[in-house]
Amino acid sequence: MKPTPLLRIKTCLPPLPSGTIMRERLREFLAAPEVHGFTRQLTLVAAPAGFGKTTQVRALLAGHESHTAWLSIDQQDNDPRRFWLHLLAALNTVQTGFGDGISAALSSQDTDSTAGLGTLLSPLLNELFELESPTYLVLDDLHLIDASVIHHELQHMIEHLAPMLHVIITTRSDPPWPLHRWRAKNMMQDIRLEDLSFTLEETTDLCRERTPVDLNQHQLTMLHERTDGWAAGLQLALLTLNRSHSPEDFFQEFTGSNRHILHYLTDEIFARQTPEIQDFLLTTSILPRFTAELCNAVASRSDSSRCIENLERHNLFIIRMDENGTWYRYHALFAELLQYRLQQTSPERIPLLHHQAAQWYLDRNLPAAAIVHAQDSGDPEKTAAILDEFFDEILAADGPGQINRCLAALPDNILERYPVTLLHKALYCLNYLGMDTAFSYIEKARKAAEAADSPERLQTMTAVVMSFYHVYTNEHDQARRYAELALQRLSPTDTTWRTRVALYAGDARYFSGDPKQAIPCYLEADTACRQRNEQFLLLSTGMKVATTLYALGDLAGAERQTRELLQSARQHGFSRVPRVGLLWGLLGELQRERDNLAEAQRCIERGLLIGRPELPNYAWNSLYLAACLFSREQNDEALAVIHRIEELDRQARLPAFITIRAACWKARILHKQGNTSRARHLLADCNIRADAPVPEGLEFGGAVLTRILLAEDDPAGRQLLESLKERALHTGHLRHALELQLIEASNHQRPTDAGSYHTAYAQGFHRGFRRLFIEHGCLECTAGATDQKISAGLVEELSSREIEVLQLVDQGLSNDEIGESLYISTGTVKWHLSNIYGKLGVSKRTRAAAEARRLGVL
Repeated sequence: MKPTPLLRIKTCLPPLPSGTIMRERLREFLAAPEVHGFTRQLTLVAAPAGFGKTTQVRALLAGHESHTAWLSIDQQDNDPRRFWLHLLAALNTVQTGFGDGISAALSSQDTDSTAGLGTLLSPLLNELFELESPTYLVLDDLHLIDASVIHHELQHMIEHLAPMLHVIITTRSDPPWPLHRWRAKNMMQDIRLEDLSFTLEETTDLCRERTPVDLNQHQLTMLHERTDGWAAGLQLALLTLNRSHSPEDFFQEFTGSNRHILHYLTDEIFARQTPEIQDFLLTTSILPRFTAELCNAVASRSDSSRCIENLERHNLFIIRMDENGTWYRYHALFAELLQYRLQQTSPERIPLLHHQAAQWYLDRNLPAAAIVHAQDSGDPEKTAAILDEFFDEILAADGPGQINRCLAALPDNILERYPVTLLHKALYCLNYLGMDTAFSYIEKARKAAEAADSPERLQTMTAVVMSFYHVYTNEHDQARRYAELALQRLSPTDTTWRTRVALYAGDARYFSGDPKQAIPCYLEADTACRQRNEQFLLLSTGMKVATTLYALGDLAGAERQTRELLQSARQHGFSRVPRVGLLWGLLGELQRERDNLAEAQRCIERGLLIGRPELPNYAWNSLYLAACLFSREQNDEALAVIHRIEELDRQARLPAFITIRAACWKARILHKQGNTSRARHLLADCNIRADAPVPEGLEFGGAVLTRILLAEDDPAGRQLLESLKERALHTGHLRHALELQLIEASNHQRPTDAGSYHTAYAQGFHRGFRRLFIEHGCLECTAGATDQKISAGLVEELSSREIEVLQLVDQGLSNDEIGESLYISTGTVKWHLSNIYGKLGVSKRTRAAAEARRLGVL
């Protein structure tokens, strides 16, 4: 994320207010760290508004500033990915570089913005275990979060928290977590209303500090009893008392419930301000945080700096947010009352105030903050204009959540006037809502581009999106045409769009069965990502390069690239990102080709486990699993995998390049089982027939039909074989060429006598291809060969603690017994076991121990 000034303020440890009464009796609540970490995971500071929660937490942490990460939560943080991005930014203030990889993944527009941390929670927790010194994480005002996914993930994080981190939460209400269970397990401690309430002694100290009025003991006791030790009530009372001509009259009026006292005192204080200050308070109450310049712009005045100084001097519920005294906010309770008064007295002013705030932020190149005020102003035209001009800046500053909310809310009649935003809406629909909805927005953008005064840029961007659309629908010619048009027009400096279209151009060629033409496109995208150090996007570009190298016959290069990407993913905190699942699936496929079938299945199953949240990735890895099961002659199990892909397609429409390949694999398995009629029917549904050329990209299905025709002595089989061989030679698809040559060889009486076999052996055997030869009955040619199998190993090594846990598992100890033996909680044991299962590609304790012994870990 781009560290904008506003994000720095939200993650800045607020200064301790002057005149703060130090409550030494509360210091015992602070979770003191032991040698190896904290005694508890959580301190919950829960009380109604105005009891000094934030101030007292800040006071308790005096002396621990360099080890404290602070996040001031606001309403916009209910967007799950924004919340976690900001939390990671807070931790980054304590440990530079913390969570950079996870932040990059969360900032990507390619994943669902409504989702939370998801599978990235695991690498975050792992990274937290690497903290070397005790660290406090403060989440201030958690009651503003009502997104259930955030609460669910925070609960999981706290239950598996690293020993060197202690979470402190301030909130008006209890979060929806199992607090009773946590208290019973000594995982948490509470600071409640009764702890925060001022004692009579503290009330006396505060009065002597804040008022020149000489109060007698009876008046001090009355003040304490009337406010019940409520900090906000005391502060309001003292402000009113300082302006009162008669303390006796004040105490006669000062009665009733807290709510009555609050409104009475607020009205008293507000009424005593000058008209200028009253107007300042009302107009600036819409701002979650403010500077003097921002207040001048919103309130249309020039004396905001003096107003702020006046409010601060009189302790009028204004809070500094930084040491420089540049940014401020109102106490939440006071802000709510001011906003209520503004809504009641001048509701027509509110849209204009937000509009002026939006313009101020725009003038200072802070569009992410501007667009929030533009939305609050109720002006979709302004919102669309900001989004149209500053899309990339908003994405970099706040992730995709705010963008996608705007795209979902903007009406079509507004969007049609902003064709760039229309294109982003089309991409949003392709990612989340489906192809049909996306196409209507693409058409609207195309028409808008044609009508524009300078259409070339818009037409180029439209071509990029159209290319992606046609890749998705398996219309390769159209995808290539649009991609080539875009690449011709895009400037070399337009790296974001060039990278995107280079990927689509590569996909159009690869999925049309032409890896030789695909590899330059993928390499361009991959090189651009490496130059910009976009580690998350490199997972996609690098995987596509590796997959294409495999098709070109460079098995070693593909495996080397895949392993390097897995190592990089681990180093940057991406180990559990769903996209990494594709790398594990590819590594498994490469091991299958080398005839390391057990290793292949382990890698593929791990890929399925990690990639499950992203259905297309999960379905693609399922194709690898079906192939592996087929190689292990588990044909019924392979068919069950294909059926699972079909079910996924019914639930959420999958890309055609997955569903068609699944149908071809199904035909391959059915043919092997002798159900040739059903196999031919499936192939015909994919337009693979003996009387017509095989469609581009369906060469695998064409090979299946070739097998069927040759087995039936149909002359069409030979013709089909020759045409497919010629195509494979032209496109450089060595793996298809090898398969076709071996099909030809296996159709002879003695495969080793066939010239096609010798060609295949010369081209493929020394490259590591083994399974193709075995599955085509060429066993005698491999029997005497030196076959040095390459083990997939553990790309992500087990930590020393995980090995300790695994050793105790191997001894038969339960989770509770392991926890007692290692002096860690049962939840932490479960956390370590989850990591162990993922690294070993298993799902059970017994299999974990057995796999570790096989790999030599135990």
